[in-house]
Amino acid sequence: MWLFRATGNETYLDILSSENNGGVRSMFSWDDKFFGVQLLVSKNDNPWAAYKENVDIFVCSVMQKAGDTNVPMSPGGMLWFQPWGNTQYITSSMLVLSIYADYLKAAGATLECLGGNVRPKDLISFVTSQVDYILSANPKNLSYMVGFGSSYPVQVHHRSASIVSIKSNLKSIGCKSPSPPAMRL
Repeated sequence: MWLFRATGNETYLDILSSENNGGVRSMFSWDDKFFGVQLLVSKNDNPWAAYKENVDIFVCSVMQKAGDTNVPMSPGGMLWFQPWGNTQYITSSMLVLSIYADYLKAAGATLECLGGNVRPKDLISFVTSQVDYILSANPKNLSYMVGFGSSYPVQVHHRSASIVSIKSNLKSIGCKSPSPPAMRL
């Protein structure tokens, strides 16, 4: 779709129209970009109905307006895609919801969901609530972004955030080197 938009060459549309449209996705993640493609196709002047329908169903489920297929939420109000690394799925989904809000606003449209209509400003309000939750507007008043706010995790579980500072240890640490002891940030 990007190549078609950049070149106007309809050969790219032919390829896209012959491919699997991905079905309704359960998340937008680092290894599953179908939703992004579906959203981009939906913005096209003549979107294929299945792509747009898949986008609408996903957005309705994230917005808690799809009945039994809503994305689960924590008791405090955070979307719950995965038991590990959940905020990456929230933030990527909020990015595409923001983009979809822009599309709807430009078209003067609303999204019709099983649980009611969703306006562009409803999408932005929801996006803001999820970002605020991640940044500390949650029951624990904890920012899930390391280094942001007055209370945040200090022993995160990923290599790049838990290795010793080069100021403390000048020894080179390679990608496949054993991890040195974690340090408190």
